[in-house]
Amino acid sequence: MYKLIIILPLCCLNFRIFKEKKMDFSIKISKGLVLRGLISSPGEKIRAVIIFIHGLGEHIHRYTDWYGSLAKEGIGFTGVDLPGHGMSDGKKGHIKSFAVTDEMIEIIHDSVNKTFPGIPVFIYGHSLGGGLVLDYLIRKNPRIKGAIITSPWLKLSFEPAKAKLLLASVTRNILPGLIQPCLLYTSPSPRDRTRSRMPSSA
Repeated sequence: MYKLIIILPLCCLNFRIFKEKKMDFSIKISKGLVLRGLISSPGEKIRAVIIFIHGLGEHIHRYTDWYGSLAKEGIGFTGVDLPGHGMSDGKKGHIKSFAVTDEMIEIIHDSVNKTFPGIPVFIYGHSLGGGLVLDYLIRKNPRIKGAIITSPWLKLSFEPAKAKLLLASVTRNILPGLIQPCLLYTSPSPRDRTRSRMPSSA
């Protein structure tokens, strides 16, 4: 399948230019960060579009099996690698603020609305993405048909040692971008399941 990779300014991103059922694309957000992702469309019979926000240490191409299945149901699919994840720019494992992901979601949402006018839009957040989407929904109250949240990262599944909590409370003000390893699959290729040490923000 032919793949077209594009980088367009914020004001010009419009998925209408793509002719294939699946296309890789890039968006540029504040401070020049380039985020890379994909969009899939089932064609003229499209019934809805899902904007997908992935989890910590993941990348959007881990979900390539999904868009084929969703297309059979008339559902479009799009999303980008979060900042510091996959093929996107940024310090690995670190997202500076909610403002960055807010802008990311708004650019994609606006482009989806222009490309598929009148088609219902759902935002799907998984794991870290679930927490980001919930926060976005509460603060921004976007005009969407609905949201899907799975395994949202709301709190840790265990209580860290008090010494670690104290250390974290100090370092977050001094070194907010401090990272530490976590064992997750991180290769941009969905076929490469080699486990690697993905850095994540403390």
